[in-house]
Amino acid sequence: MLLLVALIVAALVASDAPASIGERTGDLICRIAHGGKSCDPPKPPPACIIASGTKTASGEVYVNARWVKITVDGGVEATVAQRNDGKYLVTLKIKAGAKVGPGLKADLKAKGIDIDASVRVGGDVSVTYRADSQGQVDTFLGQLKKAAAPDPVGLLCLACRLLRDRPEVDFPPVESFSVNGDTTVNVSGSASVQGPYAQKPKSEDDPGVDDTVATGKAELTMARALGSTYYASGPKQGQTTVYYEVSGSGELSGDLVIGPLVNAALGGKVTGKAKVAITVDSSGEPIALSVINTVEGEVNGGIKNSRSTTFGDIAKEIPFYSRDTRANAGKGLEVTTTIDLTDPRLAAAARKAWTGRDPVTGEPADRSDAALELGEAARNASNFTLRTYDFDKRSDRHEVDLVVVGGAGEATSSNQRTTGFGTYDPETGAFTWSDGCPT
Repeated sequence: MLLLVALIVAALVASDAPASIGERTGDLICRIAHGGKSCDPPKPPPACIIASGTKTASGEVYVNARWVKITVDGGVEATVAQRNDGKYLVTLKIKAGAKVGPGLKADLKAKGIDIDASVRVGGDVSVTYRADSQGQVDTFLGQLKKAAAPDPVGLLCLACRLLRDRPEVDFPPVESFSVNGDTTVNVSGSASVQGPYAQKPKSEDDPGVDDTVATGKAELTMARALGSTYYASGPKQGQTTVYYEVSGSGELSGDLVIGPLVNAALGGKVTGKAKVAITVDSSGEPIALSVINTVEGEVNGGIKNSRSTTFGDIAKEIPFYSRDTRANAGKGLEVTTTIDLTDPRLAAAARKAWTGRDPVTGEPADRSDAALELGEAARNASNFTLRTYDFDKRSDRHEVDLVVVGGAGEATSSNQRTTGFGTYDPETGAFTWSDGCPT
C-alpha cells in the first residue's frame, strides 16, 4: 500500500499536475474573494525600442539674390528599430521643404562676421513595416536597393523596367502610415578672428600656411510640427494618433583653421522636445492622451576640408567647393505620461479642457479651471515611463557655391541604444526600473 502511494506521488511530481493545481487553487481564491487586481493576468512589458539605426540622403538647391536666399530641399530616410517584443520596424520616409533667408552680406563677411536667419516650411510622409527577424529586414532592404539601382538603359526605359522587368520585393506587413508638416525658424551668428601663425612652403607642391583663423558660432533653432499616424496592423490596429510637437535647440561651436585645407571643429548642443498626442480608436472615440518630453545633450567635432577657386572679386570670400564631416555623440532622456481616456472621469476632464464646455451640461467652462482639473486627475491616475539612451551621429556634407546659385548634398547616419527604462504604476504606486528595455 505504501509503495502504491509512493508511485502515485512520484507520478504527480513528474507531471505538470502541481502547477495546474496551484493555478486552479489561485483561481478559486480569486473567485471567492470577488476578484481584484491581484487576480488579473500579468501585464505585458511596455513597448520599448532596444536599438535603432537611421540613414539619410538629402540634397538642396538654392538661389542667392541680393536680399533673399531661397532654398529647396528634399531627401529620403530609412530607419531600422528593434522592439522588445521581438519585432523589427523598418520606416521609409520621403521629405521635402522650402526655406527663405536673407541674401549675401559681403560687407559683414569681409569683416569676419556672419549673421543668418531662415524660415523653413516642409513636410514628410512615411510608412513603417513590421518584420519578424533581422534576416527578413536584411532581405527586404537588399531587395529595395536592387530595385532602386540605376537603369543602364536610362530614364527613357523606366516605364518598361517597371512594367516588364518589375523588381521583386517581399514587403513585410505595414504597421503604420504617417504624415507630418513642420515649420522651423533658425537664427545663427559667427565671428572670425585672424591669427599670427604662418609657415613657409616646404616644396613646390606645398602651399604652406598663410595664417590661422579661429571662429566661434552660436545657433538657435525653434520648430513646430503637426502630424498624424494611422496604425494599419499590430497591437494598435485601427487606431489613429494626432500629435503636436514643439522643439528647440541651442548650439555653441568653434572652428580652428591652420592652413588652407584643414579646419578642426568642436562644440556642444542641447535639444529639447515636447509632444502632445491624442489617440482615437477606429470609431473616433479618444482612448489615450500622451505627453512626451525629450532632452538631449551632445558633443560634436570633426574635420572640414575645403578647396576653393574664386570667380573675380565678387566671389573673393566665397569658396567654390567645401566638404564638412562631423561626428556627434551624446545622451538623451525621454519621459512619457499617458492618461487613459477610456476612464469616464478622465475623458470628461479632457473634453472639458479641450472644448471649453462641460461634456454633461454643454455649458461653457473656464479652460484654466478645466486644465487644472485635468492635471489633478492626471497626477492621480496617469502612468509614465522614463527612458535613457545613448546616441551617435555622423554627417558628410558636400557643397558647391557659385555665388548666385549653389547646391549641397549630405549623407547622415545615426544610432541609438536604450540604456535604461522605468515604469510608474499609479494603482500600486510602484516604480520599476530595468537596465535596457524590459522583457
